[in-house]
Amino acid sequence: NSYIAFEAGLGKTAIAPLCMNTIDGKTLIICPSFLKLNWGWELDQWLVDFHTIKIFHKKSDRMDPDADVYI
Repeated sequence: NSYIAFEAGLGKTAIAPLCMNTIDGKTLIICPSFLKLNWGWELDQWLVDFHTIKIFHKKSDRMDPDADVYI
């Protein structure tokens, strides 16, 4: 398990996919709602292996058991 909580502007978005490339398992990314799509785009750019990404847009969205990454 890991927890990345640096100050704003120090590169959490770049570090997280690099860490995810070295471990197996599901990932939960908690961020402000205006950054959800940015996180999805960055993960698509930086993840080496294919990962299924589920972005929650509203409270009624449900977990996808096949997803590897939840934002």
